[in-house]
Amino acid sequence: MKLYCRMENESYKYRQGEQIIWDRSGISLTAARRDWAAFQLLLKSDEEFTLSTGSSPYFSPRGPLVNFRLYAEVEGLSVAGININPIGLIEDDDGIRKADILLHDETVYVEKGSVQPVWAEITVPESAKPGSYKGIVHIYTHTMFEDEILFDTLFFTLDIKDVVMPEPGDYRFHLDLWQHLSNISRKHEVCLWSDEHFNVIEGYVRSLA
Repeated sequence: MKLYCRMENESYKYRQGEQIIWDRSGISLTAARRDWAAFQLLLKSDEEFTLSTGSSPYFSPRGPLVNFRLYAEVEGLSVAGININPIGLIEDDDGIRKADILLHDETVYVEKGSVQPVWAEITVPESAKPGSYKGIVHIYTHTMFEDEILFDTLFFTLDIKDVVMPEPGDYRFHLDLWQHLSNISRKHEVCLWSDEHFNVIEGYVRSLA
């Protein structure tokens, strides 16, 4: 089984069907103290598989599929400050499905030949010492009840600057975003323009009035 991997920066947005060069170049991140940094992973295989970002066991109703589990760490920082989420694709106005929403599912099913984007976010505590840190993404694999083994590793660097970000309450800039109503229906898993949808909208309007 062949697994293709690539690292991308946080602002990258995958478009279904686009051609990807599957090089294994690492990525360099920069953050201040009391800040965060993020990057993305792209994964594709010549066979269907499941992808896990947590440690809970998973058995696919599709049978004994290979499962890949992602585990990231930054030397010198707590792994508790690293969050990994699969990214779901949503069809845009142009009819093309694009990476758009962070999923909270620990495990997702990935079709043969499909690209699965993943979001990785690192919280940098105020106590972190400035300097360059080595980051590693471990890719483990197993099938059903087999022992998990290390399948592959990817590397990145995190440069922490000697600057402390202010507390959010001390920010001098405030951005007020209004959510598109179709996003609200999708987030609350209700049909667009249904009575349930309007009930949810009313709650948002009351909070913003």
